[in-house]
Amino acid sequence: YLICFSVGMGPLAWLIPSEVFPNTIRAKAMSLATFLNRLAGSIMQSTFLTLADKLGWAGLFVLYAGICILLSFWVFAYLPETKGKALEEMTTYFAE
Repeated sequence: YLICFSVGMGPLAWLIPSEVFPNTIRAKAMSLATFLNRLAGSIMQSTFLTLADKLGWAGLFVLYAGICILLSFWVFAYLPETKGKALEEMTTYFAE
């Protein structure tokens, strides 16, 4: 699970919002992204033991790893490469 999370949603929850939002709304958008990240973490933590009882420890971590793998495929398929591009270029790209 940790390996899948580290290459998938772990860093992306912080990288994607910082690159896709224009400077005019970036602070508010990052605040919202941080809130949603923490909300998802809270939901995961509050359901962890219940899911562990239902699926078993191995099944629970396979579920979490599977979700991370699916999200990683989504990221590779739909998010553009931003390396070497200015923020203004990214604003133009996502506005289209």
